[in-house]
Amino acid sequence: SSGINAEYGGKPAQKPTSDRDLMTVANKLKCAVVCKGAVDKVCCKETLTACSEVGSSRRVGGQGDILAGAMGIFSFWAKNAEPNLQGTPYQTVAAAAASAVVKRANALTFTRQGRSMITSDMVETLPRAFIEVMEVPKK
Repeated sequence: SSGINAEYGGKPAQKPTSDRDLMTVANKLKCAVVCKGAVDKVCCKETLTACSEVGSSRRVGGQGDILAGAMGIFSFWAKNAEPNLQGTPYQTVAAAAASAVVKRANALTFTRQGRSMITSDMVETLPRAFIEVMEVPKK
């Protein structure tokens, strides 16, 4: 039995069901935790953030892999920008940004491909999703 399962009574790990549970898991593990769903939740330290970017009703196998890769890139960028984050943990910023971009890519791909969409179709829409979510409009 792993240390985590032993701490939680030997029960199999389950997706946290409440914000309080999410914060408990993140604080016990001393890491950022992302709870994927209709509204993705990100918890790190005492910060809980919700990403309400709308995806689609279609989830493709490998979408979590895209999210993990995006989190890695955004973590690097956010860590380097940490002095400008006004106390928000860089992990929270990175996970929320990755969540929004991947959900936007999912929605863009679904609009184009419908239910026949696959993971590689989503990869093709990531640049557009990134621009739509992250670019600041020019005045």
